[in-house]
Parts: sequence; C-alpha cells; structure tokens
Amino acid sequence: MANSTRKTTNAATRSAKETASSAKQAAKSAGESTLENGRSAGRATAETVSTAQQQARKTLGKISSRATIGWNLIKHRKAVAVGAAAGVIGLLGGAFAAGRATERSGRGPVTRYTKGRI
Repeated sequence: MANSTRKTTNAATRSAKETASSAKQAAKSAGESTLENGRSAGRATAETVSTAQQQARKTLGKISSRATIGWNLIKHRKAVAVGAAAGVIGLLGGAFAAGRATERSGRGPVTRYTKGRI
C-alpha cells in the first residue's frame, strides 16, 4: 500500500509541478505582452506629441508671417496709400480713354482731322 501511495503522491507532485510551470510560463508571457503593449502605447504617444508639435510650429509660422505682413502695411501706409491712389487714377484714366474712343467712332476722318469744324 505504501507503494501505491508513493506513486499517487509522485504523480500529484509531478502534476502540480507541471501546472506551476505552466502558470509561471503564462504569467511570464502575459507580463511580456503587457510590457510590449506599454512600449507601443508609449511610441504612439510620442509620435502623436511630435506631430502636434510640428503642426503647432507650422501654424505659428503662418501667424507670424501674416503679422509681419500686417505690420509692414502699417509701417509703410503712406506708400500703400500712394500706390492705391495711383491705381485708382490709372483705372479712371483708362475708363475715360475708353469712353472717348467710343464717342469718337461716330465721326469720319475729315471731321476728326478738322476737330469737328466741318
């Protein structure tokens, strides 16, 4: 009887050792998986932060360039006003010339030569 008890005890011990080994392997695997998931999450977060920083730099660059343009317009407002006035005068002169050309088209060459006296 002692022999059969010893066999049963040895079988139970082996089974317990195998179960413990399996549990240890599963825990190790789960730990490695969790660690890898944490690393990938950290990489994803770092990439997101990097992208956000790049977008912020681009946006700030655009804002500063627009502010620079606005400041230059204010600083050179007299030159801008003169340029705008010259543009308006040129536009009005062109419209006047076009109107004169359409008004003259009703006269013949002799009348135009004598400036309408004949």
